[in-house]
Amino acid sequence: MSDRMEYQVALLKDGRFDTYETALLFADTDDDAVQRAKALAHSFESTPEDAWLQVAMSGKGFCSLRPGEF
Repeated sequence: MSDRMEYQVALLKDGRFDTYETALLFADTDDDAVQRAKALAHSFESTPEDAWLQVAMSGKGFCSLRPGEF
């Protein structure tokens, strides 16, 4: 049985450090975290057209999705 890890998810303004929304999620793998982050991004109140989706673990980003990729 794998340990679930905590991931940080952020909608970044123009792919920079300013954020529109942030959230935490738990997942078994990085791939699972990315899929959950995509679903979570659709649940945010609004998703601006210039927002990038960033997925990180332990403060290190490992996946950035451009507008239209999530």
